[in-house]
Amino acid sequence: MEAGNSARPSGARLGFFLTSLILAGTAQYCLAFKWQVGLAAPLWLAALVLFAASLWWAPAGQRTLPRPEADRGNRHVELALALVVIALGIFFKVHKLDEFPPGLNHDAAWEGQYALAILNGIPYTPFISAAWGRETLTFYFRAPFVWWLGNVPLAVYLPSVIAGCLFLPFLYWWVRTMFGVRVALLTTALHGVSGWSLVFSRTGWRSDFQPLFTILTCCFFWHGLETRKTWPFALAGIFLAATANTYNAGQAFPLVFLLWIPVFALQGWTLRGFLRRYGWQLLAGAVAFAAAIAPLAWYALTNWEKFFGRQTYLLQQYSRLSALKDTLLIFHYWANGDDFFVNTPGLEYFAAVLFPLGLVWCLVSLRDPRAQFLTVGFIVGLLPGLMSKPNMNRDIGTMPFVYGFAGLGAFYVAEELARITPQLWRRAVAASVAAALVVGSAWATYTQYLGPTRRLVWGYYPETTVLGQYLRTLMPTHRVWVTSSRFPTETLIYLTYQGGDPFTAAFTKYEDPSELLRVTLPKPGQRGLAFVFPDETLALLVMAELRNRYPEHEIVSLRYPPNDSGRIFARVLLVPASNSAKPAEPDTAPTAGASPSGFRVTAGQADLASLAEPRGVAVFHDGTIVVSDFGHDRVVWFDSALHPQFAIGGTPGVDPGQFRQPSGLAIGPKNELFVCDTWNHRIQVFSKAGEYLRQYVADLFSPRGVAVTRSGTLFIADSGNNRVVVLSPDGTIVDRWDGSNNGGTPLREPVGIVVDEETSTVYVTDNGMAAIRRFTLSGEDRGSFAIAGLGVRALSEPQIAWATGGNLWVNVPHAHEVRLYNPSGDLLRAISVKREGNTVEAMPMGVTEDRQRRRLLVTVAENELLALPLKNP
Repeated sequence: MEAGNSARPSGARLGFFLTSLILAGTAQYCLAFKWQVGLAAPLWLAALVLFAASLWWAPAGQRTLPRPEADRGNRHVELALALVVIALGIFFKVHKLDEFPPGLNHDAAWEGQYALAILNGIPYTPFISAAWGRETLTFYFRAPFVWWLGNVPLAVYLPSVIAGCLFLPFLYWWVRTMFGVRVALLTTALHGVSGWSLVFSRTGWRSDFQPLFTILTCCFFWHGLETRKTWPFALAGIFLAATANTYNAGQAFPLVFLLWIPVFALQGWTLRGFLRRYGWQLLAGAVAFAAAIAPLAWYALTNWEKFFGRQTYLLQQYSRLSALKDTLLIFHYWANGDDFFVNTPGLEYFAAVLFPLGLVWCLVSLRDPRAQFLTVGFIVGLLPGLMSKPNMNRDIGTMPFVYGFAGLGAFYVAEELARITPQLWRRAVAASVAAALVVGSAWATYTQYLGPTRRLVWGYYPETTVLGQYLRTLMPTHRVWVTSSRFPTETLIYLTYQGGDPFTAAFTKYEDPSELLRVTLPKPGQRGLAFVFPDETLALLVMAELRNRYPEHEIVSLRYPPNDSGRIFARVLLVPASNSAKPAEPDTAPTAGASPSGFRVTAGQADLASLAEPRGVAVFHDGTIVVSDFGHDRVVWFDSALHPQFAIGGTPGVDPGQFRQPSGLAIGPKNELFVCDTWNHRIQVFSKAGEYLRQYVADLFSPRGVAVTRSGTLFIADSGNNRVVVLSPDGTIVDRWDGSNNGGTPLREPVGIVVDEETSTVYVTDNGMAAIRRFTLSGEDRGSFAIAGLGVRALSEPQIAWATGGNLWVNVPHAHEVRLYNPSGDLLRAISVKREGNTVEAMPMGVTEDRQRRRLLVTVAENELLALPLKNP
């Protein structure tokens, strides 16, 4: 180190420098951990101004960017340190590869599908318009791995892992060539342990290869500038074309050279001298680039609309002002990703602090061609995001330059802090500070992505991967139907592929599970049938109907993590292959109109006291209690002491008095019982004595809640159709509404419903919105209030009932509570629902208040009817 560089900083400059570090650290803490942009913005601005001032007033030797010739030391030590930082980075690329990524992203799976098509002999093309338009170069990298390993997730993302590992030594070489050994070590170490590098080495995306080809281009271009040899420029041209062939964001990268080379040529060169020194070499690079880019360029020229279709669409979807705002925050506050970096900064804490410091150092030293190259590369790397929607994958071209700035920032901080200490300790202090920055970054990344308490990284679809791997075992022996949009189709197609067209699914998929009840399903023959349902209420109700149609079946529960403690995310109904196994024919929908009154059906074989997943509960004025015995397809009468009296139903069917999994109940003005016959898609009406009176059919689909006004008008929560249906007493349809009147939010799985005739207000439990919604009688939105614990999943069926004083009871099954709210949404009371001597939590499914006996009647999924005493609050 030169003598001028070792001088102790002045008090004022030292104060500026230390204050800038404190402000930068505090600002980044506010952004990354407190999400306080308004506070962080002025802190960051002040930090950068003070840091620039400390640089500006520094002696010339300390302000100048480090030069490689100043780092000539022991080559063996350098090699050992370089191997250590590269090995550290490789460790972060490959450690726990069997656990992270936990699944296969849908875009990565599509790359796997195309790799299968390549192995099947699809004609070569440099670009395809399918799936938003994609360059095909990286598909050819993946094809040998798919051939070697088969259509498994590892075959898709292992090439990305290799690309991430190869990036590290070339990053070290490039930065060492420009700034010397110490900056190269810091840059490579910070990049190697970064979450950005770790994630984008394991996604299986085309963009994973862009940083590798970008750094290869920079390496050989800079090597050519130093040596004046032709072959490095030719290689740089080839890798520049490869960068443009990986991902559409990479097509901006050639601008770096178009902008920087003229600026470089004008600094200290005559045009003749510059051309004499680099003319033939640059020509060789340009020719190599033109030859390598020719197939893609020809496709773009002859298929202009297809090639630029995605870019054109994105340009129209995002304003430039919004893009600029998101770009300013992307590395420090919100990475704005649709996958992976969804709600986190793009950089870990230390890198986020160091990167702006290195950038300011380069801006202060902008006369230096190296600072110009880094700055131009960084700006060009931001252009794809600025011209569309900024996120970490579109801005992946900035990665080498961002960490180049971070390495410079770390170097400057370490050196400046070392200058405060006595001369004898400075080398050790600088090394310790640098090591601490790397270790802190490594710890942060390991904790977030690889440690035992790692955060959930959205975008890998682990449940879909488990499902796809399971379905592959079924394909030879079963025809498969998959319901729900939760399972990306591309991932399932790739994982279940067993030959033929890799873009054609070997299964039938419906996003709406109820479609299975609207189509003609086959009989099991030489192959069995397999129906996949997500763990959501509507889907499981459909599965229950299929269980009736196919009496011979098996149910398999799929979990993630795939062990006994994992959460069930899907259930598979397996019907065995048997030519003799015939499904029950689908029942014809019941028609409107009343059947003869007085029809009564006795209970089935099940003991009256034995309930199975009971749902609705209602109480007559004399204390008689009625429960919809969901699992036994019946309705059971109890006396006020909770002793069972009789039941109707018991055998699933469509005849009057028969049910298919009844749910919601209501008592009408004439002491009549209204029953939501859920999977017969109708409302049946009975007398208090259990005599069948009439039914209502109004194009309903799986209704689960009903309310009856004093005039006999019915308000029905038509759950499967996501709406409310209003019927007159004679069955005429008065109205249908879904809550979207006058710009309101549409209902999503309404379950419970009550009507306040005094205020003309309809209250509906909206399971999908996790709220109680208020509407006028004609469906106009009057607001809502949230009910924590609700959600579209199995057994989340929030019924609602009137309470004393005009308040509302609502059951929240997964919270094991029944809650009391006033009409304004204030929580008045929460009652924990327990059974077995008030020791075991239970899931409440139905609720009603027995006012005369001051108790709450609650049915629980654990097959019981409970009476909970109501005490005065």
